[in-house]
Amino acid sequence: MDAALGVSPYSAPIGRLGRIRSAGITDLRHGSLVDEDWSGRDRFAQAQPPPRAVPLPKGVACCTVAAMKARRGGGVGRLVGDGLVPVDSALGRHPDPRRTLAFARSRRWLAAGIGHFDLLSDGEVYRRLRAWLAD
Repeated sequence: MDAALGVSPYSAPIGRLGRIRSAGITDLRHGSLVDEDWSGRDRFAQAQPPPRAVPLPKGVACCTVAAMKARRGGGVGRLVGDGLVPVDSALGRHPDPRRTLAFARSRRWLAAGIGHFDLLSDGEVYRRLRAWLAD
């Protein structure tokens, strides 16, 4: 969208505003966690080298919940995930094993039959997080 807005001198200022707002979204899309990933580069350029792989912190019991709109696992449901984040991404899985996040199996959970924003109010998600945090 930012690129399309930039083609006209009339809409270019709106495109620049979008770039300011979307820096965090760009980080999410590319998986960038450290400022050095963007040092000397345009974060909004189309082709980007992969960001640095950053492992989970040592000594921290990290947890992850993935949502999947489909009630049953597998196939398209896993790819679509919760309508915003694919299941593999939410669970820290990556085709490159060096980029896969090492969540303990006991601290990963797939909530089937709910969407992304349902994670905020789903009772089972709350119970799961509360149990992990009380551990």
